[in-house]
Amino acid sequence: MDRLLKYVGLGLVAIVLQLTVSDWISLMGVKPDFIMLFVLYVGYQEGRVYGILFGFLFGLLQDMTAASAFIGLSALIKSILGFGAGFLHGKFHAMNPIALYGVAGLLVLFGQILYFGIYYAASPMEFGAMLQHLILPTFAYTLVVGSLILLVLPINLQGS
Repeated sequence: MDRLLKYVGLGLVAIVLQLTVSDWISLMGVKPDFIMLFVLYVGYQEGRVYGILFGFLFGLLQDMTAASAFIGLSALIKSILGFGAGFLHGKFHAMNPIALYGVAGLLVLFGQILYFGIYYAASPMEFGAMLQHLILPTFAYTLVVGSLILLVLPINLQGS
């Protein structure tokens, strides 16, 4: 129960950061995705079930607080990422830290491709332009912010 409350508290902090700090540190309209980082953290620390659950709940909360045109898109994407991060749970001994962080980076990139690919599917924007102007900048900025967060708040690499 304590762990559940801890994650709910961290998720609420991530929502507040997404709604406030991300606007302040926005670079040319590109914002880091604090909710995605939170979901990856929960999935890695607790496994697939927690990753999916918190990905869905906080993705949906993100959609509702951002007045998104696609309510549920972030919930879907974050659930998929929580599931993917859950596969990393307890894998520290099987993977070195560089590979572990590399897989986490690929999950962030995959999440950005899914989100922007679906969000802009009906627009005339070509995938190359979307990749250059939306996906890669958001991916890179989220990784930089995630790396800085890890310097301040390191995670337990062995999982729970």
